[in-house]
Amino acid sequence: MRCFALRVMTALCLVCLVAHAAFAEEGASLTALHSGVEFGYAYANVRYREPGLMKETGSLHGVQLRGTYHCSAGWMGRGEMEYLGGGLDYDGQTQAGAPRESDTEDSLFQLRALVGYDIDRGDWALTPFIGIGYRYWFDDIEGSGGYEREIRQLYSPVGAELAFVRGKWRFGLCGEYDIFWGGRVKSRLSQAVSGLDDARNDQDMFDGYGLRGAVFVAYTFDGFGVVVEPYIRYWDIDESDSDEVSLGGAPYSTVVEPENTTRVYGVAVRVSF
Repeated sequence: MRCFALRVMTALCLVCLVAHAAFAEEGASLTALHSGVEFGYAYANVRYREPGLMKETGSLHGVQLRGTYHCSAGWMGRGEMEYLGGGLDYDGQTQAGAPRESDTEDSLFQLRALVGYDIDRGDWALTPFIGIGYRYWFDDIEGSGGYEREIRQLYSPVGAELAFVRGKWRFGLCGEYDIFWGGRVKSRLSQAVSGLDDARNDQDMFDGYGLRGAVFVAYTFDGFGVVVEPYIRYWDIDESDSDEVSLGGAPYSTVVEPENTTRVYGVAVRVSF
């Protein structure tokens, strides 16, 4: 996956360089940097896998909110919020190991704060950044034998954004590596088996990583703008710590959250002010 992400980012760089050359004759605005608020729609195609055990696939829809400020001293601050919701298709097994297919109801929420420094060259700018991110996933496997699961994770994005401006057009790309600080998974197993304890599994620091890549194209009208941003995301998380659960008060089983991967690709359309 890391090689694939490198190929994707190389292709995105080539797209931006070609676009930069194509717009070069139109003349540049004063800066490629944009301060303001963006709000809009987000679509995501999700594929979550626990190798050899289960997978969840499907499409989610939601909203994005982003606020960015570039100060005259060269520093950038940004806050981001994203909510995605909807249903996925579950293909896996029950707690007893029997094959099972069902629907799920899912809610994904992310909150991020970034700080960076602008290398501003007028018609283009490069902004390396670092930050902190919180990721929450509520996953409800429906039907008999199903149960709810909550995943909470903390991570730090480290990356860079490259932006160009030509007249009223602004375009560029963004890539990042996500440092995994840890997480916790709560599985409400008591909903699947009466009398069984719920499981709480901790995910340790550095036991995983994330990758992100995106390109964006923006056009400025009088008083507002429109941003279109295709993106790809990837998470690879190792097996969690174990948790001992009881059934009816007697020791029953050791539960772990298996190693898993999440691949998301989609597009966001935002209005900027």
